Amino acid sequence: MKMKFLKTCGYTFLALSLCAGFASCDKNDDNEPSTPVADNSKTVTIKDGTQVKFVDLGLPSGTLWAERNVGAATPEANGNYYAWGEIAPKTEYTEDNYEHVTKEKDESLSLLWGYDVYRYIYANLGEDISGTQYDAATANWGDDCQMPTQAQAEELANAQYTVWQRITQNGKNGYLVKSKKNSNSIFIPVAGYIAGTDVALDGERGYSWSSSLYVDPSTNSGAIYLYYSEIEGSITTRYQRSYGLTVRPVSK
Repeated sequence: MKMKFLKTCGYTFLALSLCAGFASCDKNDDNEPSTPVADNSKTVTIKDGTQVKFVDLGLPSGTLWAERNVGAATPEANGNYYAWGEIAPKTEYTEDNYEHVTKEKDESLSLLWGYDVYRYIYANLGEDISGTQYDAATANWGDDCQMPTQAQAEELANAQYTVWQRITQNGKNGYLVKSKKNSNSIFIPVAGYIAGTDVALDGERGYSWSSSLYVDPSTNSGAIYLYYSEIEGSITTRYQRSYGLTVRPVSK
């Protein structure tokens, strides 16, 4: 299920009046110069010693978005893929090798059906792992970097604040996410996802983890992610926690 946001134009125009044939003109607010928009972008030195720019897109929350994914050397690179709550990439992403699940045999169903039936019990990591030991951004880049919360991901995808433009940058398909308040932007590659060993939909669709769990009384097997394909960014309710998705960090 996708949640789309209303598209509005948030541009502000400065009206200038010209005075001709008069010695002076009355001053009013319309003639005052506009106040420059502050740019709070910053550069962070991460754990490996490299520097990452966190871009101010003029979002109401003040959230700054990293210029590249965790594990990527450039904005166009996919970077690493992580299962939700894991902090290291791996060669295979399955429910059986997911770090935060326990596989238990269901004795009653196994007896009923005549073969072994197992169920997966997911560990409770909390409803939001931003900045915790389970946060791939914090673990790999440092305390000043976090996975985006659901609210932060929704804000980035909100058409009131940003414009998503599908482009190819340095040979990589992705989205230029442009601020409606200032001239800043970030590029997010469409890097697909991994279920098993192979990357699916690389160059076609993008999936990036949020730090927020999809809360379900019956199972905690899903987490919320930022989805971007075809037109613009949106939030989709859940994806299997054991799948490998990219991580685009945020900061304040």
